[in-house]
Amino acid sequence: MLRCTPLLGIDMSIYTHTSARGFTLVEAVMYIGLFSLLLSSSLVVVWQLVDGMQRDMQRLTIQEEGNFVMQKIHRSVIDSASVAVLNEDFSHQIILHTHAAQRITVRFNMASSSIEMQRGQLAPFVPLTTNAVRVNDVVFTEMLHAGAPGIRATITIEGEVFEVEEYVRD
Repeated sequence: MLRCTPLLGIDMSIYTHTSARGFTLVEAVMYIGLFSLLLSSSLVVVWQLVDGMQRDMQRLTIQEEGNFVMQKIHRSVIDSASVAVLNEDFSHQIILHTHAAQRITVRFNMASSSIEMQRGQLAPFVPLTTNAVRVNDVVFTEMLHAGAPGIRATITIEGEVFEVEEYVRD
């Protein structure tokens, strides 16, 4: 440290001392640049995590809805006495008659891209799929195995294929 002689009684040593506690402009810009690089990298990672979770949730929704529809068709066919498949221009459908003489209709409504079920001839159709998914295609095929009628249902929901093959049980 330099010692200056007092001029007019003022000690000048405090003015000539260089302090090592501050940042230069170059250091400050460099720290700001590194901080912004770290911040942008962490934002990219967070965005990828959120996007991945959304894709996983969509896949899970598709799986749940596809499995639900397959279970409904499976249970309806098992409880039925007869099965008929109708493939019309606007809708593909299966008509089941239960042992209690109740009519169950499961159809693919192309207008709403949904699968619907009707229990009883005068009852309204109730959607089995929600608006969260879009049913792309449905194929119902009549089958016969050891004298027992049955169906094969192949349903495509958002590109995911679900299939069930079931026969009427006595």
